[in-house]
Order: sequence, then structure tokens, then C-alpha cells
Amino acid sequence: MATPGVVSVIIDDTNEAFQYDELDTWVWVDMTGMYFNTSHVAQFVETDRGDVLNYVQVLFEGASLAIVGTTAPRNLADPASETFSVIIDGVPQAFNSTYGDVSPPSYRQWYTSPPLFRGAHNITLLNVLGAAIDYAVVTHGNNSIALAGQTVVVDSADAAVSYAGAGWAASAAAFNGTAAGSIMPYGGSTQATAVVGNNFTLTIPAGSQLTVYGVLDPTRVGQLSLEYILDGGPLVRRVDLTGTGASAPNSTAPQANFPFFTVPAALAAPGPHTLVVAVVECTGNQTFVFDYATYTAPLLDAPGGPVVVVPPAGASVHSGKSRVGAIVGGVVGGVVLLLLVGLLLDCVRKRRRQVRTRFDYPFNHKLHRATLIPLESVLPPRGDVKGALDLEAK
Repeated sequence: MATPGVVSVIIDDTNEAFQYDELDTWVWVDMTGMYFNTSHVAQFVETDRGDVLNYVQVLFEGASLAIVGTTAPRNLADPASETFSVIIDGVPQAFNSTYGDVSPPSYRQWYTSPPLFRGAHNITLLNVLGAAIDYAVVTHGNNSIALAGQTVVVDSADAAVSYAGAGWAASAAAFNGTAAGSIMPYGGSTQATAVVGNNFTLTIPAGSQLTVYGVLDPTRVGQLSLEYILDGGPLVRRVDLTGTGASAPNSTAPQANFPFFTVPAALAAPGPHTLVVAVVECTGNQTFVFDYATYTAPLLDAPGGPVVVVPPAGASVHSGKSRVGAIVGGVVGGVVLLLLVGLLLDCVRKRRRQVRTRFDYPFNHKLHRATLIPLESVLPPRGDVKGALDLEAK
């Protein structure tokens, strides 16, 4: 479950927040079961640039970083392949970390940074041999400036999700899938039901482009039908999924990160929303497995709702003088409020400009302005890490 006051942002492996090395040791892979069906895989490639085989720098603004993907396969001939090195914010002393996987390879959260101060950070992972990066998760405070335009992720165990019906069951179990031999769901758990009429409601304070992700298991037999209702309105869409069973010719393993539904952009203007997802048909051994949802936080200059001026407390609706006083007070209060809003927006714009001169947010595609820390200036002497990287060698 999410920590109160903390919001998580998801960053795909193709985002420019990831600065992969230029040694051609990372390969972009199109793979079913990954978030957006892509990942970057670190190859077992020897180079003539010292003992550091590959690295990736992650630029982000937040208070912590987690990496999700496939762990490196075990190399019995090289026990060191189960560890990698980490440099945080250019500190000259690197430290080693492990994937934390007792039975590799598997799909899981294989790196988590220590808690950091809320601000701009640069984390470098070195000697990542054979592992894959699917996405990163960055934690923020509930700050509209830092979240503007980014993709917020909501776990199935988050307080923003409420469940109705007696058939829901939480599970922290891993499952076999298409991405790796074993898959751990996002946040470490899922919610599943096979009961018609069960539903859940997702509530977001502001945003658009809501998407519901879960686990799709084509090996199950029967019909699974889901209905989606946005903001209490009419039915948005009904989605029917049919399982063919494990014995079918083209049957595949369960698929993680499956996008069950995305709210059409025309129906989800920036603003508070509630999305109800209901099971309306579930036959055979079908099961609806919900893992997480995402939405795009609104930009700061997105149009908002009207300013509402509340009459002063104690004003009587039966008194003409009170009505006049309330109107005058409302007008004056409205003018003052507008002035305050104008000053606030001006401060926000100045702060955004100041932030941009210091560091760009992960989803800002102007990363040429961001601070890249040359590895040769922060790597410790040879032997402290697995090797030293000579960026000038050819």
C-alpha cells in the first residue's frame, strides 16, 4: 500500500531519463509482457574500456528510485555476475548491490535506492550483466509542480482504490509468465475475482488518460467481460476476453502489464475522475486479476474549474442588507482571491524556470539541459568497483 502523502511516477525504459552507455552493450527488445512491450537488456559484452562492461545513468526528480525488470541469469562460472555497482549523485565511493533473486532470472523490482532528499538526482548502475530494465518508479510528495505531465501509478492496494463485493482476494504470489520464468506483480500484490457483480472504483484527484493494467492468462477457458463507467456516466465500454485453454495451439503463458482498458482521451479531460470497473460475465475458470492503474497528472497551465466564492459565515439569506453585504464581500473576496491566484501562478512559473535551470523532470524531453555526471570523475580507483571506465579510450 502506498505511503500517505507519497505519489509514485512510472518511467518507461525508452524515456530519455535513462542515459544508456554508448558502448552498444544495451539492446532494445520488443517483448510481450513488459510495460509498453519494451525493455532494455544489458548484454554480456567484453569491451576494451576496462573492466566496466556497461552502465546506465538515471536522471530523475524525487525522493527514491526503483528499477523493475528481469534479473540477470545466474552464471556459475562468474559469481560476480549476480552483483552490480551503484553510484548516487556522483559520490566518489560506489557500493555493490545484488538483484535479491534466489532463483534467477525472474521479473521483479531488482533495485531500490535508499531514501533521498526530494530534489534532482543522478543514479548510475554499473556492470549490469544480463539484466533487463522495463521501467523505473520514482516517489514524489503530493506536489503538483513535480507531478505535472507525468504518469502516476496507482497500486491495487492503494487507498485510491475501493473494492465492492465479497469475491475479491489479494495475492502476493509470483506467477509464471511471458516475460520471465517467474513474475512478481507491481507493488508485490494483485487483487483478483471471478464473481460477477464485483467491481472496484478508482478515484484520482486530477488527471487524464486512465489505464487499467492486470494479468491476462490466455490458458484459462471461458469468457471474461468487464464494463467501465467513468464519473458516474453511461457505460464507456464493455471488453470481452475469451480464453482458449492451455492445450490450444497458440496458447501463451500469463501476461503481466496487460492494458485491459484505456479511457478515451475525449472522455477524460484533466480533472478529478472516478472509474468503476465491473465484472459482468465470468465463465469457465476465468479470473480478473487487477495489478495497477496509471494516469497522466495535469499540466500546470491546464484549464481548471471556476473560482467559487463562499459567502461570509453567518450571512442571512432573508436579509436584503445581508445579501448586499454578501455580494459586496463576495466581489471583494473574489478580486483578492484572483490576485492571490495570479501571484501564486507567477511564483509557480518562476519556480518552474528555476527548476529547469537546475534539472529537468524525467518526462521533459529537453534532457540536454540536465546535468550528466561524467563517470570518469566519480568512479573510485580500480578495484573498488569491478573496474574503472575510461571514456576516452577507443
